Amino acid sequence: SYKKMDSGKAQSNLEAMERSRQRMQDQLDKQAAEYKAKQQEREEKARQEKIDDWERHQEGRGYRSKTRTTDDQSGPSQPKPKKPLRDNDYNPLMGSGGGAYRAPRRGGAGGG
Repeated sequence: SYKKMDSGKAQSNLEAMERSRQRMQDQLDKQAAEYKAKQQEREEKARQEKIDDWERHQEGRGYRSKTRTTDDQSGPSQPKPKKPLRDNDYNPLMGSGGGAYRAPRRGGAGGG
């Protein structure tokens, strides 16, 4: 069942694997650079906002801006009405509802 592999084929396999790894590494490096640039941009924006807040505070117009300039308001403007979990006439003390829960048998190892 042992197959003898010729060295030329093995070498070409290794080279192809190396090229593939290098391509993936380049892709990862590119993504990392993009992420770093976005992160720096975000930090700069936050820093500028802090400066603006402080200047506003110095002028006596309030320390933090009440209106959020970030894009956190992606949700709906009004909350959804809550749906009750069960009917209003449900009473857990009345029984005859749901599955009948029975505690498991107590005891050590089973068998004999």
